[in-house]
Amino acid sequence: MTFFNRTKRKFYGRTYTSKAYPLVSQNGFSLSDPINVFFYSTIEKGNENILVVEATVVETTQERSVIREQNIGWAILEAYDSQGINSRNVYFNSGTPRLLLDNDPKSQLAQINTRISFRVFELQGFDHVTSLLDEAILCGADDILPGVVGRALPDSLNEDIVPPRLESTIKIYIEDIHVEIPETLENDILRNAQQYRFQQYNLTTEVEKKISDVYVSERRLSVVFHNTWTAVNQRKFNNMVILHQDRNNRTRPVYIFSGSLDCDGVFPDECATLIFQVECTVTLPKPDGTKATWNLVLGWIPVQISNFAAGEVNIKENLIKGPGKAPTLQKLYEPNPNIQDLITVGGRVNLTKMPRASMDSGYGKPVEGKRPGSLAMDNDNDVLKLKLLLQEKQRELDRIQTQHRKTLDEARRAGELEGYDKAARDYGSSPPNEYGSPGRERGQDLLVLLA
Repeated sequence: MTFFNRTKRKFYGRTYTSKAYPLVSQNGFSLSDPINVFFYSTIEKGNENILVVEATVVETTQERSVIREQNIGWAILEAYDSQGINSRNVYFNSGTPRLLLDNDPKSQLAQINTRISFRVFELQGFDHVTSLLDEAILCGADDILPGVVGRALPDSLNEDIVPPRLESTIKIYIEDIHVEIPETLENDILRNAQQYRFQQYNLTTEVEKKISDVYVSERRLSVVFHNTWTAVNQRKFNNMVILHQDRNNRTRPVYIFSGSLDCDGVFPDECATLIFQVECTVTLPKPDGTKATWNLVLGWIPVQISNFAAGEVNIKENLIKGPGKAPTLQKLYEPNPNIQDLITVGGRVNLTKMPRASMDSGYGKPVEGKRPGSLAMDNDNDVLKLKLLLQEKQRELDRIQTQHRKTLDEARRAGELEGYDKAARDYGSSPPNEYGSPGRERGQDLLVLLA
């Protein structure tokens, strides 16, 4: 299942592939269970954007070995023009949905005697989940979604679905940042930039001598926390610092950041990881006196934190370089094949505190019908002591909040509102949100497609 835009004639978004479902024989064949898929969008209602679904029948042996696969066909689901309680039935077409890319797809459609029943309705109270998914990303109830307690969205068939709770998160700090960018790599970048400028502006050798050389004007490091679906920290890939050359190191070019870079939204999960990405900007002076810029992604690396109780973790990693793409889907700079030197990033990850939810939300336990998590909490004395300490602190915080609300209610009944209303504004009098942090304030609702 994937999205398609009729005007631009383009497929887009993440393609959802369901697990295999048994077929039930009853006046033909039908699926044994419904399929529930979630997505959110800012697109207004209409029929310009649609969902395209394909069906495949897989024949297997009793040992679940695949004998053959057969494509049944495909169908169009008007997801943005079908919201409501009632189901809609749509017939499949033979062939492939690639027909939609033609100028006149309707003339080539051949309907078959297979149909799909679906309904789309809007879910209230799911805004906080959008921080874990990008727009137009299809996420099935059978998909693992790190960041949600239970690691999955609810599998339900009614509008009264209880919104899931998010895992508690912490903010970490990356300190003592140092990045080694090989001189051979930067020289290769400058040669390519010089050549690009020469060809782009039709320069002659004489003209080129009269303008300044190209140069690397900025080097940056971005750090995000990624749950395999998207960057879940608030600033996404804009969470970056500008690097400056370490003048004290004369043996090789090292670029440093003397402060600390924070990254929020971090939680323990075997599928979630920190991503370090190094970028640079090359400035190209032009013959008319203006300047052009060339932004490059030089490399990236995932860094898994396996022990959140460690306090701090030292890292030193070689980055993945081009050819290929970065997690932002930007093309990686592809250096000359003769350049074997790698970019190295190092630093210290300061883990300020342990998320309480990671110890009592069932993380690491198998989820029925889904791939179980293999990462479990260490059972050493330090972790057990930390768990008991956090539980005690949480009970103390709950007691203080309960007393505060009680005092506030008594003051209101006595008419002494002015001072306590100020306290309420300063400290907050409402109970904590049981569904966790709402993430970014997008204002969109999550939609669920039930097919």
